[in-house]
Amino acid sequence: MKNAAQSQPEGGDIHVVALIEHRETTSEEDFSNRKIKISIKDNGCGIPQEIQKKIFDPFFTTKEQGSGLGLAISYRIIENHKGELTIRSGENQGTEVIIYLPLTF
Repeated sequence: MKNAAQSQPEGGDIHVVALIEHRETTSEEDFSNRKIKISIKDNGCGIPQEIQKKIFDPFFTTKEQGSGLGLAISYRIIENHKGELTIRSGENQGTEVIIYLPLTF
C-alpha cells in the first residue's frame, strides 16, 4: 500500500480486493485447490519494464530514502507460506500487486 501511495504523489486511486477462488475439487472437504487472492491496484506511474526484473531483489530501490527490502521481504514471507506474489505493471498504466495464499481450515 505504501508503494502504491508513493507512486501517486498528486493523488489517485488505490483499489484493494480480497476474494476466495474456488477451483474444481473432487470433494467438498478438499480445500487444497482453494486460495485467497488479494489484489492491490493503483493508477500511478507504473514500473518500467527494465526495472520489473529487479523489484524483488534485496536492497534494490529507486527511492532516495528506500531500503529496498519491502518487496523482497514480502515475497519471501508469501513464498514461505506456499503463496505467490506477482506484479503487473506498465509505464503510465499503474501497477497491480497480486497475492495468492492457500486456504487452510
